[in-house]
Amino acid sequence: MAIPPKRFHTIEVDKYPSWITKEALWVLEEYAQFWLMTTNLTDFEMEPRDLESWQSADKERVIANLKRLSACLASKELRKVWQKVGEIVNKENPTKGQVWFAAAILDSCIHPRDVLINKSSAQAWRQSLLKNLKRILEQLEEMPTNYGHWFHDYKFKAFKSYTEIDPNEIGINAPGLSYMLYSGVLHPYFSVKQVYDSLNEVDYDPLYSGAHVQGENAIRQYFCRALSTLLYRKTGKKCRAIVASTTSIAFDSNIEVREVIRLTKNIHSAESYFRELHSGKWHIKLYLEGAAEAQGGGTK
Repeated sequence: MAIPPKRFHTIEVDKYPSWITKEALWVLEEYAQFWLMTTNLTDFEMEPRDLESWQSADKERVIANLKRLSACLASKELRKVWQKVGEIVNKENPTKGQVWFAAAILDSCIHPRDVLINKSSAQAWRQSLLKNLKRILEQLEEMPTNYGHWFHDYKFKAFKSYTEIDPNEIGINAPGLSYMLYSGVLHPYFSVKQVYDSLNEVDYDPLYSGAHVQGENAIRQYFCRALSTLLYRKTGKKCRAIVASTTSIAFDSNIEVREVIRLTKNIHSAESYFRELHSGKWHIKLYLEGAAEAQGGGTK
């Protein structure tokens, strides 16, 4: 399948300040393309996605996240922030620092398909799922011999999901394959048992949420806590002024340093809070490569 060339399709580069690198703008462009565009299989060009088929919540979050990153990139008030972050994140190559910061802003937004609920609701979900899994385990223990062949078929399908080789084409039937994979594919009972045991051992993780998970204030608090954590992990500094300025622009509000301190209490000691959806090293490398290709191909 042909891959369309990288181009700026959704944003007008010239509308952003000169101190924002094209590489940082590409983070916004690629996010917009991923969610808002698709590839036409006839000519392999990018075209707008049919947004009418989306769930409204997904669409609203995508648009909100795009607006927040775009506002931060376009803000004259954040000029010194972008310059400072570029240098403290990567002194030898501030462009990479800007790309990381743009990606970190996206990582600080709630993912369009995240489901965040409060602790009591989450624990109720966990207990309900554990109860259902336990019932499944009991039923698997009671599996009649008449359905013993089901395990052979289960292994057969598991093998096909792990490899492109079709067992039928090489003359291996389901029972034969079952013996071949005796040590490689668990019986359904043990697969479910692993799920049950692992869920039973983990605790509720608030991620970047505070006491509340609904409403604009909760989203802003999530953003503030997430960006604080990402900057702290990347630089070893709390960067509260940077977080306050960026949050203020992203949410068109006025967040002061003292509020950042209040909102991020104990956040830096929470190891499990950290997630790199966009700002990991692998993604930064792809952003830089994509931006280089896009600048060579121009805009369309």
